[in-house]
Amino acid sequence: MRYLASVLPNSLGLLLLFGSIAVAVYMTFRIVTAEDLTKSESSLCEVHRIKMKAKLVPIRYGLPMYPSPLAFGEGYVDAIGSFPHAPDHVSGGCVVRSKTRALVFSCPRCEANRVEWVRWLRNGGCKPLSTPVVQRRLTPDILKRGLISHQQLAPSMIAKIESFRSMLADVYIMPMAEWLNGFQQYASPEREMMWWQRLTHCYVDYCSRKDLAPEQREAAFNVLCKLGLGATSDDITADLQNLPFGALEELVAETHHDWEVKVVGFYATPDVMRQGEKADLCYGVDNAKSVRLDPPVERVWPSVGRCFEVTPLRDTRYTLIPEDADGHTAVQSLTVRVK
Repeated sequence: MRYLASVLPNSLGLLLLFGSIAVAVYMTFRIVTAEDLTKSESSLCEVHRIKMKAKLVPIRYGLPMYPSPLAFGEGYVDAIGSFPHAPDHVSGGCVVRSKTRALVFSCPRCEANRVEWVRWLRNGGCKPLSTPVVQRRLTPDILKRGLISHQQLAPSMIAKIESFRSMLADVYIMPMAEWLNGFQQYASPEREMMWWQRLTHCYVDYCSRKDLAPEQREAAFNVLCKLGLGATSDDITADLQNLPFGALEELVAETHHDWEVKVVGFYATPDVMRQGEKADLCYGVDNAKSVRLDPPVERVWPSVGRCFEVTPLRDTRYTLIPEDADGHTAVQSLTVRVK
């Protein structure tokens, strides 16, 4: 008994020590493997003027839906503007990547305001807040929608976004400012551009051959979106009920239309790096049955938008070669330079 009494405290101490080390290693791993969105952000909350802390939040992939402040009235603008740094997630865009978490800044006073705002909404928005929410009045044109990864977009990209918005205006109603804000939040706007380009092309091509009512056009858009995001048949049943017989087969065929095989995007971010650093190599192909990459540093397959990490030790030239069912190929190359 005396032996146990002397050994037990030491054993518990060692167990607690190893447990603390394991937790520290696990948390370090989570942070290291997360998308770091704090690098380009100030650590000072612009609303409350206090220093923020970094925290991990999940990355949610899928079609972004940004509510217009005009639909909720002036109170929505004031309330959301009082907690710009209380994120419960970040938008990852429509193309799923390997990253599942992001490191972001969080302001404790923003978090408190967000909790109060949610409580107010659950009360039907009819009871006054127990504490004032608005710390600083923000107007819709400067309202921060989320974590911005890119402060500016290229003029050519803005022109393409405007083109998507105009072609989808009857089924995806969203102001141009919110379209731009969504692309600014993406870690790789170019990859999302490929996804939207493909979606818009399929939607316009399908609707141009049909005499569809407005609700049917919206259903067709929803089905194409969900197919592009890997939805199951159960996810699209309700929308298919609003479409003509055989619509599913036609929409699926639309996404696999037998057009000329081509590379719709192939780039590296960054394309100049130091030895030991990693770069995202991204590609998108159209109408391809198979894809080859030279040098074969990663397994590749037909995709409208996919990225993976590479770690070249020296200047490396990558060549992407998609091939269609008839043996026709397209070729595109790029070079990642290592300092």
